[in-house]
Amino acid sequence: MRKITPELRTKILNDYYWKHHQKLNDAVNQQLEKYVKAIIID
Repeated sequence: MRKITPELRTKILNDYYWKHHQKLNDAVNQQLEKYVKAIIID
């Protein structure tokens, strides 16, 4: 198992997580504006 350094963690968050999180957040906000509710299934 590889060691996750603070630098690698930051890179992973910036390259993958935050982009996905922003797209999800935008999609939920669009649904809220249109339907006043949204269902998130994780």
